[in-house]
Amino acid sequence: MASGKTHFIHNLLVTTGTTAFAVYTGLPLEPVLIANAVSLLVTPDIDMETKTHSEVMVANLLARVATGFSGTKKNLQKVERFFAALIMSITAPY
Repeated sequence: MASGKTHFIHNLLVTTGTTAFAVYTGLPLEPVLIANAVSLLVTPDIDMETKTHSEVMVANLLARVATGFSGTKKNLQKVERFFAALIMSITAPY
């Protein structure tokens, strides 16, 4: 069985491909980007009781964007924990 890292990498490759296709064909990017963000979070690993690799990576990226890629390590960890909790509350019912 593939690990969470493998699923994340495959989802990231598909995300890159679909975004490139949308740009090339002139499709609206908003629905494509929203679908890709959801696909990064909804993985076969989502039924694990702990945080999945995808949830951690997405929370980390959101925290970096929210802090403008210039936050202190302590501040970045607080924001990352917030986003991780938010993501886990969304995926918990699954």
